[in-house]
Amino acid sequence: VMPLPVPTVCAVGGHAFGAGFMIALCHDLRIMRADRGFLCANEIEIGMSIPEPELALFRHKLSMTAFHQTVILAKRWGGQEALDAGVVQQLAEADTLRATAVETAAGLARLARHRDVMGWMKERLYGEQAAINRPEGPAHMLRNLHDYTDGPSHLRG
Repeated sequence: VMPLPVPTVCAVGGHAFGAGFMIALCHDLRIMRADRGFLCANEIEIGMSIPEPELALFRHKLSMTAFHQTVILAKRWGGQEALDAGVVQQLAEADTLRATAVETAAGLARLARHRDVMGWMKERLYGEQAAINRPEGPAHMLRNLHDYTDGPSHLRG
């Protein structure tokens, strides 16, 4: 999702924990239901380590304060807190969430007219020569999961 040559918008209509949170962060914009739901990486609470690719994604997409709260403190980001921390860019009521996300995406559609330009720019941001795609970056790690198995031994599959 990250390097798609069009703007992407994620509507978060409820809880997005672990990989759900990761998928939401892969989008260019996130719109979350205002009154309900949490974004959370709760792996530490349940005795799991967060895989390095996901850690790198969190590090890339979140401020250092939000990153620390997310990864080490397993913070459950409710709508307003997520907005205030920049984890999401907009809030919407449950009955308007989908329409708000579609309207937001439609407003960004003009940017997709030049997919070659958007693709080139995203590739520089997320691609082969960008920090995110170096061995310590999430794009590289997600493409090469087999290389990142040095977490706690009980997590290796």
